[in-house]
Amino acid sequence: MQINNEVFTLRSGEKLELSAQEPEDGCYLAVQLRSIEMPPGERHKGRPTDGVKVEQCAVLACERVQGKWQWQPIGMPSKESIGDYMIDVCHCEKDRWYFLKIIKAI
Repeated sequence: MQINNEVFTLRSGEKLELSAQEPEDGCYLAVQLRSIEMPPGERHKGRPTDGVKVEQCAVLACERVQGKWQWQPIGMPSKESIGDYMIDVCHCEKDRWYFLKIIKAI
């Protein structure tokens, strides 16, 4: 099942389920916490707006369409939620692909 969004956004009530194995069916993305480095120099250790600690990683996502992977942009609030879920709840390793199943709200 395809997501069919230009930019993926989590909707109210949707649940996430993370796995190291690709699901056989359902709505899902391949996601990765990618290690990144900022240019040399001082950097904020937290978000300037509220001071919340940030990881040195980016959230990447792909969707399988007609049997081939393509990049899937994620909206910023959803990207933060997915990143927090992967880091704080699932304790995912950086630079490794996982599969994020999106369970629609009833």
